[in-house]
Amino acid sequence: DEAGNSATNNNSGSLFAFVAAPTPVVLLIDAYDDAGESDAGSTVIAAATYTNALAAAGFSFAYWKVIERGPPQLSDLQPFHVVIWRTTDDIINYTGTNNTLTPQQQAMIESYLNGGGSFFMASMGILSQLGDVPFRQSVLQVGGFVQNADPPAPCSDCDEDFGVPAFQGAPGNLITSGMDITLDYSSYPYFPDIFGDGQNLGPDFSDTFTPVPIATPIAFETASGKVCGASYPPTGVDSPGRVVFLSFPLDSVPESGPTPDNEVVLLRNI
Repeated sequence: DEAGNSATNNNSGSLFAFVAAPTPVVLLIDAYDDAGESDAGSTVIAAATYTNALAAAGFSFAYWKVIERGPPQLSDLQPFHVVIWRTTDDIINYTGTNNTLTPQQQAMIESYLNGGGSFFMASMGILSQLGDVPFRQSVLQVGGFVQNADPPAPCSDCDEDFGVPAFQGAPGNLITSGMDITLDYSSYPYFPDIFGDGQNLGPDFSDTFTPVPIATPIAFETASGKVCGASYPPTGVDSPGRVVFLSFPLDSVPESGPTPDNEVVLLRNI
């Protein structure tokens, strides 16, 4: 042939056999923009905050870095049992586009769920970035979200930027029962004393929300009891797709700690 080969292997005339690599259980879509964060002077939160927890939880996974490969298509999601989507949660310095989901991505995720997929997202900024779109209700299971009239100023009767310094799990819930976790936002930026009262604002800008009636509340902000996590469908209800949404960053959950109060157990349960 053109390469100069005069013969080929033929396994004595028999077909060759091989073991195909199985599709991993999870596809991690990492839309976190570490380049944008670095350019803005913010602390870059490594992908290992997700990948280490997935590995420790015992799940095989594939990794898709959006700023390197571009956004995935529906055909990229469909082979996987679970899709996890990570966004950029810096509301102070980040000015890029990887802190939300485009209308096309929202429609793609809905199609994936309607085809039998499972979707997990944990983000303290996604509800604000999405705006009041059907995706918040149909996928993230958010039925009510009281906006902040002056974000990100403190607002005790809002959901937006309410803050989730700690959460407690729902009693008897398969995902969060028995959890009582103080969250760590030290990797996120804050506004230094913008009101001149000697107090810094942030870095906890996590949200609370009211789930749709059929969703199951799974996490409650400790002091107020307001919901900061939900799952769908509830036990006994059939659905082609499954969703878990947390309105605080997954990487704020301590990587190590007493069981069940750590990221590995939370991710495994989800």
